[in-house]
Amino acid sequence: MVPGRLSTAEGPYAGRRPGLARDRSRVPARLLIAAAVVAVVAGGVFGGPPAARAVQDRFATRVPVHPVARPASRSTPKQGPEPAGDGCSNTRWGTGDAGDSAGQYPEARFAGPTDLLSVLTTPGSSKNTTRADGQAAPRTFDLVVKDAAGELHVSHHRVDDGGAQRVDLRVRDAPSVQLVLRTAWRAAPRRQVAVAELEFFGRSVS
Repeated sequence: MVPGRLSTAEGPYAGRRPGLARDRSRVPARLLIAAAVVAVVAGGVFGGPPAARAVQDRFATRVPVHPVARPASRSTPKQGPEPAGDGCSNTRWGTGDAGDSAGQYPEARFAGPTDLLSVLTTPGSSKNTTRADGQAAPRTFDLVVKDAAGELHVSHHRVDDGGAQRVDLRVRDAPSVQLVLRTAWRAAPRRQVAVAELEFFGRSVS
């Protein structure tokens, strides 16, 4: 009789526990997170000052910035540009023009060059757009920011009809900013475009 061939496969011997299988499902996710962090840091370091500033602005703490003056291209005697910064939602700036008031703007001027990160706007005559005396509200507008070197930074934005809404800006060393109206919600011959609040936020210096 020919003896049967012995198996050469190794198996756990008596008293030995089988090895635990490693969970490799988390490895790709961890690698992706690590790669993303490295990419952000590398972009800020090797991309030069603009890239580094963009990274800093992305994670910066925002604090309110209060203008020292609030002129406007046009307004009514009872609804000048100052009420758009008084913290009250039942007061407003009004253009005094019927229709969408395209080209009109409120402006904010700061005490010195300011790093602007965002603008919080409350379009319309109040936070509640269903008021009986509700006016038209900005729908699309341009933010025109002049920096300390005199260069203009223009960005185009669209907001919903009513409610406080944040628009990111991120412009360094800005002494002033204008919100230039383009189109409006609920524009009508007997309604003017109104802005209840216009607030500005910059980088915390602490």
